[in-house]
Amino acid sequence: MKIGIVYKKEKVRDKEVVPRLISRFRSRGCAVKVIHTGAELHGVDCVVVLGGDGALLHAAVIAGKQDIKVVGVNYGNLGFLSEFEAAETDKVVDLVCGEHTVLPRTILEINLDDKTVYALNETVLQRDYTRSYGHQVARFGLILNGEKIQNYVADGLAIATPTGSTAYSLSAGGSILAPDVRAFIVTPICAMGLRTRPLVVSDSGEFSFDLSEEKEDLKLYADGRPVGTVTKTARLTIRRAPFTAEFVTRDVNRLFQAVNRKLFG
Repeated sequence: MKIGIVYKKEKVRDKEVVPRLISRFRSRGCAVKVIHTGAELHGVDCVVVLGGDGALLHAAVIAGKQDIKVVGVNYGNLGFLSEFEAAETDKVVDLVCGEHTVLPRTILEINLDDKTVYALNETVLQRDYTRSYGHQVARFGLILNGEKIQNYVADGLAIATPTGSTAYSLSAGGSILAPDVRAFIVTPICAMGLRTRPLVVSDSGEFSFDLSEEKEDLKLYADGRPVGTVTKTARLTIRRAPFTAEFVTRDVNRLFQAVNRKLFG
């Protein structure tokens, strides 16, 4: 088995951690390489990410495109997606080299004009907060498989995967979806109107938008990263990606343990 290790020196301050991991993996007959950039993430069977949720989100999408398994060790703050905490780092060797379960997590494919990006958590369409005046609210319609299902007057809208249902969507009032649920959650952000509520829909469809009533350009983000500006004439579609992020886990039901431990205190 070939193992990749991704880490940042400013996160993993103990200089003995990575050499010790390399030694332990090699003692189990694994080839190991340290990966510094996404472009180097190829030719391995599994990648171990020592970092926070941001690093894991980024690595998981790149790994998913190449059918590479991924497992996280939390060296950040919340570490909601990580399988282990920093103090448990050595346990990752036994998990990867022993019996384990692989949990496939849905990824979003976002197409904006000629640009395609992917997101493990969510994509967010929102008003441009950098404008000092004239854009106090966004107005748009959501279309699913060619049929308009809702009009929104809001700050924006998040379309999240089950993985992302515990992130921005949850903060905006969305429900939690188990990782194996084949659905997306559509969560309005600060919507006007008491009848505007989150929607759970099948992940087999394709979203597009009616921007005919919007007077200003909107902004689009994928896992918190800017994708681009959405004009009234932009072609924007969102669907399930043709690949998944393959997370190595001890227990597919650990989601609710993590929710109770990290989100509810």
